[in-house]
Amino acid sequence: MTPMKMEITSGGRRFNYGSRSGLLFIRVGSGPDNDIVLAGDAAVSALHAKIECFMGQWRVTDQMSDSGTRLNGEAVYSADLKAGDVLEMGGSTLRIVSLTDTMPPSTTPTPQAASRAGSPAAKPASPADRPVQPPPMPRPFVPPPVAASSGQDRKKGNPWGGLITLGFIGLVVLLICLPVIIEELSSSAPDEIWVTDEAPEVPVGPETVRPEPGAPRAKPPTSSKRLTSQEEQAVRARLRALTDRANSESWESRLESLDALVKELEGRDHALAYLLESTRLSLANSLAIELSRRSSQDQSDIFDLASQENFREAIARLTALRAFLEENPYRMALADRAGLKDYLERTPGDLAARNEAFIGRQFLAVDGALALDDFKKAVPALEKLARDAHIDEEIRNLLQLELQSILKLQEQQAAGEWPPARAPFNKRKSKLPAAPRNSLLPDGDSSQYRFINPLRDKLVKAARAGEMKGAQTLVYGCEANLESGDGWRVTLKVSRALRREDRSLKLYAYTLTEQPSNLPAATVVRLYEQIPNASRAEFLGALCYCFDNGLMDDAPRLALKLWKSDESVKADLDALLAAKLGIEIPQGGFIERDGRLVPP
Repeated sequence: MTPMKMEITSGGRRFNYGSRSGLLFIRVGSGPDNDIVLAGDAAVSALHAKIECFMGQWRVTDQMSDSGTRLNGEAVYSADLKAGDVLEMGGSTLRIVSLTDTMPPSTTPTPQAASRAGSPAAKPASPADRPVQPPPMPRPFVPPPVAASSGQDRKKGNPWGGLITLGFIGLVVLLICLPVIIEELSSSAPDEIWVTDEAPEVPVGPETVRPEPGAPRAKPPTSSKRLTSQEEQAVRARLRALTDRANSESWESRLESLDALVKELEGRDHALAYLLESTRLSLANSLAIELSRRSSQDQSDIFDLASQENFREAIARLTALRAFLEENPYRMALADRAGLKDYLERTPGDLAARNEAFIGRQFLAVDGALALDDFKKAVPALEKLARDAHIDEEIRNLLQLELQSILKLQEQQAAGEWPPARAPFNKRKSKLPAAPRNSLLPDGDSSQYRFINPLRDKLVKAARAGEMKGAQTLVYGCEANLESGDGWRVTLKVSRALRREDRSLKLYAYTLTEQPSNLPAATVVRLYEQIPNASRAEFLGALCYCFDNGLMDDAPRLALKLWKSDESVKADLDALLAAKLGIEIPQGGFIERDGRLVPP
């Protein structure tokens, strides 16, 4: 396997990296378990990219990182590498120095840069770190010239004497130079970089201190924790079993088994990281597909149930879906990635609001029918409320009891033992006599709406502004308080009495949000009376509203308030009351009695 050598700049640090011979891939990221750790760069993902070698060719592959990977300035997902290429991951750069077994010739080592401001100046290099020059060779010893002798004496001289002298001189020189030669040989060792737990360089500024020649280098530990060939084969077999189609275990159980296997391999050296991650990705994708199918079906069913106003079943399905996802951490993690977390946070509130509005509408329909003794119309509305509303079981049982009593009344009504149902007030069929034209209503009945319509608008605006919070009224005999206004609707909190088997009463509070036109007329007119700082025109509008909706029991009370607001209208008011009641104007006019303006 061809080693790779890189120069790396990350988080103000610069250091070198050299891959071990035979390494299949290099993991790069901010996580501590990567081969190249870029911990000082917040833009680098935990596992940012992988650099793999296949058939002698190195290739980089982005691992779905947040900031992506760029090769020579261009964003890439996967690309081949060559010497000189520059990889950018977040704010870190990795320059490919070489793809050969040796590093290119290095330049003169960079002197140690000055430390950060406020720190003492860097110490000069120690004598042991400076290059040692061998001492000059001693000049060979030359014996003094011997006086010329006769040829006979030269023939008698010993020829080995000069050789012995030269040998002695050479031995002395060798002994002197031997330490220098040994140190030079050790300092000229190949400049290999091994990745260890300690950073090979210390950032002290724009420049980085590089290891000086001759400095001790960290060697790869000869660990005895590496998996044997048999152990690796056993792990591979276990991984194949996890992805086998014949495996009947759930995807969650398989992911749990995979995590247990990874934990077993902690502290052991192996070349299975890529296979482990690819297995995890395969299992996670399979689980995600299964969750997507179930959640999609549940979401579709919940939508249909809510559209049919079956909130009891819709909320139950949503609760079951949440419980299913929260039952297993692998499901919940994938639910977050698939966007189901937002659905689970948003939908319960939406369903609860729609369920509350449904309860209010059903009670309004039931009580409206009961007010007219229309049991035939009340029964289906109450049945749907008891069956489909999301309410406490105690309330559901009390609604069932009320339903049984209404069914008995319906039987009595059908047998003629109970009065028949009454028709609701009809403005055309039950129209009151015409109003006289006077200063109150210059155009008679046709001018009453110029007072009624502004009154309705003022009620809604006062409710929205919170000016009528707590105003009391009645909804078909049930006490109610105005809570707020929203758009053109008002919200009432209604207390509804439910009868137990022992005839005792249970008060159930529900919320009713409707436009004033959809509320009972008697409910609305009581709210009109409580509009802050009501004027003569507003009391006249409330009185006309009573006449328009047949509220003859409430009209005398509003007539008295109109008179109190402006006593000059008494004569015209007497004429209006007499006309609507179909009587002659009383002698002396109408009088005040029990908070009402009535005939004497």
